[in-house]
Amino acid sequence: MPRTVWEVDARYKDNPQWNNASYLRACAEEAHYEAEKRHFITPLTINPALPTDAARQIDFRDIFNRPRARRLDQLTPDDCRLFCWKDCAIYSLTAPNDRLVLLDTIYRQWFPHRAEEKDVSDGSFFGKFMTFARDAATTLEEIRCFHEALCAKLKELEKEIPDTLPIDPRQARAWEATSRTAEYKLRESFLVVLLVVDNSWQKQGVLIVWKSENNAIEHGCKEGREILKYKGSDGDDLGQTRVFRCSLKRAMQLVISTNSERAQRRAEYNELFEEIFVVEDTEGDG
Repeated sequence: MPRTVWEVDARYKDNPQWNNASYLRACAEEAHYEAEKRHFITPLTINPALPTDAARQIDFRDIFNRPRARRLDQLTPDDCRLFCWKDCAIYSLTAPNDRLVLLDTIYRQWFPHRAEEKDVSDGSFFGKFMTFARDAATTLEEIRCFHEALCAKLKELEKEIPDTLPIDPRQARAWEATSRTAEYKLRESFLVVLLVVDNSWQKQGVLIVWKSENNAIEHGCKEGREILKYKGSDGDDLGQTRVFRCSLKRAMQLVISTNSERAQRRAEYNELFEEIFVVEDTEGDG
């Protein structure tokens, strides 16, 4: 896999520490992990639909960790970057009390299976964590409808994302900084599958929601020993959507299962945690 390293400030090029590949790699991993941690501590929050999903106000932190509040239909191309290179959306009706445990579990599962082209760069991660404000959503159908509206807006914005990253205006001597070229794209899986978690995710698992039965079949998701078909509840009119309940680990395996390279068993040393993360390859659910 590519081994993204921290970009060395030219002022420190003669410092031995800044010529140590392991140290630079640890810096890159730390920056990546801390960015994801901020998004789990203060997740993107979806407010009530008044009167439509497009009119929902979304509260979030931008790529420079600045607070933002916009209607869904007013998101900008730079806002779209927050959703790029994510395998899927992770929704919660109420932010789990143990969401840093959730992050740690996802990170350890994702790291050995991360996508090659982005490694730990440009926001690459398994999921974009989002939560609904109180009374903003109560049914799976409402989550599904919002996600469809979100994906439609993001696909519209994706074509307009600039090729160069904006410069953080808070940065010292920002006027002298040079923009870095970086490609941002939505992963196909983000458009066809999402996860729903709550405070019982460690014991009862998560919901994995497929846009259609064909999407579920393509990813090998079928009812079995580890995967239970979700029967729905009052108020849910899910149409072609297919929903199952399984462990978080199994759900993550299913989402990346169509990429044979990422689905393989792999052991990866993580410089940040100074551990070898070992994750089993995906298995069928007989």
